[in-house]
Amino acid sequence: MRAALEGLADVGYDRLTMDDIAARARAGKGALYRRWPSKASLVIDAIAAWRRELVPEEVPDTGSLLGDLDALVAGVPDWDEDSRTMTFVLSGLVTAASRDPELAACVVGTGHRNPHGADPSVLERAVGRGEIPPERDLDPCG
Repeated sequence: MRAALEGLADVGYDRLTMDDIAARARAGKGALYRRWPSKASLVIDAIAAWRRELVPEEVPDTGSLLGDLDALVAGVPDWDEDSRTMTFVLSGLVTAASRDPELAACVVGTGHRNPHGADPSVLERAVGRGEIPPERDLDPCG
């Protein structure tokens, strides 16, 4: 998956091929196709893995909304060159998805439905503790 991310950063989605990813990974193209049916599915899995590295698996429960939010922010890694590169990669994928129905379908068919990255459990716990009124709309897009 690292090879796919590097390829995206170097040549972009449209010019990236499974052959290129296989060469970067020092693997056979057949090995890639045994796990991923297409370039689009491999790229989406690579992006998802990258995102999991950035976001803590466990959402902190400090006992207060402010404490939970502070803990989430503290867990965000520093903005570095890799972060800047991935911003360009993600922008390119959005553009490519507008032209590539298979890529668009892979994006929609994954856990990328919450673009803001907000874990609803933090807000739901705050409602349970009475910190947020229960009638408040918790949908960040709403």
